[in-house]
Amino acid sequence: MKKIFIVIVALLVLLNCFFLPLSLKADTPIIVKLWINSQYMEVNGLRQPIDAEGTKPIIIESRTLVPIRAIIEAFGGTVTWSPSDKKVTIVLANNTVELTINKPTAYLNGFAIPIDSNNSKVVPQIINGRTMVPLRFVAESLGILVGYDAS
Repeated sequence: MKKIFIVIVALLVLLNCFFLPLSLKADTPIIVKLWINSQYMEVNGLRQPIDAEGTKPIIIESRTLVPIRAIIEAFGGTVTWSPSDKKVTIVLANNTVELTINKPTAYLNGFAIPIDSNNSKVVPQIINGRTMVPLRFVAESLGILVGYDAS
């Protein structure tokens, strides 16, 4: 089984310092590592489950979809779920991303933007009862740098 390694590195500017968890210093980058088909992630070198259900990042339509809550919380953000309209709201620092299940358009700070301008099939989905969202789109919308290591 080929493991795919994704590294998310957040470079935070001084204006965003107060949004970090209190235990981190302003100049400490947050590094989150995820592996496709692994229920674990690393946050600054500490291995932990992504969630209590054992949800794993997957690839659909050549894009990585993840259960985003634990990842965003590692950066000091929040995630809320609205079951009535099937909408995920992600807040980090001064940015808000809203995604709706099976919709190819998201809202970044109130402005509509395509999730993937090259492929309208890349949408948030509910898989095995878990909300899965496109990692790169969400992370980059919030100013988080994303790296990919195919080995």
